[in-house]
Amino acid sequence: MENDLRDRLREFKRKSDGFTEDFSMARNEALSGLQGKIYKAISEVAKERNYDLVLSENVLYMNEQVDLTDEVLKRLKKMGAGAVILKQEYAAQCPVTALVSDNPYLAYAKAAQLLFPRSTGGGLRGENVVIGASSRVAVSADIGPNVIVGNRVEIGEGVVIGAGCVISDDCVIGAFTEIQPRVSILGGAEIGQHCLIHSGAVVGSDGFGFANEAGRWVKIPQVGKVVIGNHVDVGANTTVDRGAIEDTIIHDGVKLDNQIHIAHNVEIGEHTIMAGGVKIAGSTKIGRYCLFGGNVGV
Repeated sequence: MENDLRDRLREFKRKSDGFTEDFSMARNEALSGLQGKIYKAISEVAKERNYDLVLSENVLYMNEQVDLTDEVLKRLKKMGAGAVILKQEYAAQCPVTALVSDNPYLAYAKAAQLLFPRSTGGGLRGENVVIGASSRVAVSADIGPNVIVGNRVEIGEGVVIGAGCVISDDCVIGAFTEIQPRVSILGGAEIGQHCLIHSGAVVGSDGFGFANEAGRWVKIPQVGKVVIGNHVDVGANTTVDRGAIEDTIIHDGVKLDNQIHIAHNVEIGEHTIMAGGVKIAGSTKIGRYCLFGGNVGV
């Protein structure tokens, strides 16, 4: 009995020590996360009010934060990187070839575009392509297999249309736009130049319009269209409804993530960006340079 009790006490102490260690690690991680925020806030106030900032090194949350960049610089030799994009202030510490930029993230984006350029058409024609009467398709446009192009459609230079897309009557696709597989462009939609429409998107579907007659819903024909400017991205499985009478308009530079719904007669200003799952109700007007987080509803 005594031995059993002793064993149980040892086991309890072992688990207790383990819990204490885990709790201590979790606490230190949490405090470390707060450390940077607190230090930044205090530093900004000190700079704004011209205070001398003196920190106690013995207090965890008052220690000067070791910037993530410093940690990365220490590991550069082990990374085997051929080149690094960084700010001027870190260039002297970099042991490998460096591209110095005031905005490394932007520089990375542009470098990546050079290394992985977008597809542009070269005049390819897939099997089982159907092109309707009076449609004009640029010689340099790529049309993938099983694509259906309606009547009076205009497809510009360098356009890429992926397999299984449907472009209905009277639509316009501007030069160097890429339409990925299984996209539907409907209702006379007009898409500008250098756009990217991801797979599964539907542009020009009917707006949700019904009139009530004695408890029954009577559909209102949607006769407007969708007009999309230049350099617009439309994410996978995103839907953009055509206008009821006037048009749904998406201006230049707008970026839409996946599974977004843009209802009839919405207007979105230049360079606005929306994360996944955003829903914009009919006739809403959105300004320029707006940012929407995921699942926002307006």
